[in-house]
Amino acid sequence: PGDRGNMQWLPRSYDLSFMDTGDIARIELWFFSDDDGDTGPGFWIDDMSVTGTYAGSTGGGFSEVPGLVPVGFPVPNPCSSGFDLELAVCRAPWTVGLFDMSGRLVFSTGSDAPFGGSLYMDTGDLPQGVYTLMVRAEGLVRSRRVVVLR
Repeated sequence: PGDRGNMQWLPRSYDLSFMDTGDIARIELWFFSDDDGDTGPGFWIDDMSVTGTYAGSTGGGFSEVPGLVPVGFPVPNPCSSGFDLELAVCRAPWTVGLFDMSGRLVFSTGSDAPFGGSLYMDTGDLPQGVYTLMVRAEGLVRSRRVVVLR
């Protein structure tokens, strides 16, 4: 329709690996009406995956919203040898702990410095099971489940 062509629901992928840390990228989603006068149920965005560290509402590198500690989900999950966790903490100190189902701490890391990026956690020596990942930062606690399979 019009000069925009037939966009339909075409998948889009953007590889930003060429960018340096601190570079700003903006990806915008635009929706256009077909102007046929009919009304429909609306627009849907389905199967959207965003990987990388959340950069805050102004793209400044870390969250600028007080009390917000962006924590991604463990990838892959389930895992066998380890997983990556996207994390952005602008105020230190912070800790990440992995607990077994009995509540025993089996792995811990942290820092007194801000962190933004991907944190790798090795699960190669852990027995198969369900674990709880706890991120503590800025007075908040975020948790995620991790499944280790052999």
